[in-house]
Amino acid sequence: MNLRQVISFTTVSGVGWITDMSIYYLCLTYLSMSVFWSNVVGALVAISYVFVVSTNKIFVTQGSKKRKYLLYLLFQAVAIPFYSYIVEYIAFVIAAYDHYELIAKIVATPVSLLCNFVFMSWLTNYGKNNEH
Repeated sequence: MNLRQVISFTTVSGVGWITDMSIYYLCLTYLSMSVFWSNVVGALVAISYVFVVSTNKIFVTQGSKKRKYLLYLLFQAVAIPFYSYIVEYIAFVIAAYDHYELIAKIVATPVSLLCNFVFMSWLTNYGKNNEH
């Protein structure tokens, strides 16, 4: 892990986050979805983008990207519902404020970003010595 990777991953994740937030907002506003499901839908699109760009541009990865993507999806299968519940809980707590759904997502973002960076760093190094 180096500073260039941290900055690059944060930038790519920022684009993913903007995509995620846009979809989240559209789901809340136009589809009347719950905070939880809006977060799930937005996150699924964003994580796919972050994975593709990160494994091609930021982290040098060897071996099967398909296998690593499946591991990434497994990680996200736990992470997305976990963070969706956190966002939903924060939204519930601050519901008296304007735009509470957006504020809740913003508040939960730093921890999610850090966890994703650490996992992606590990994942792209996973199996380097064992794969051909």
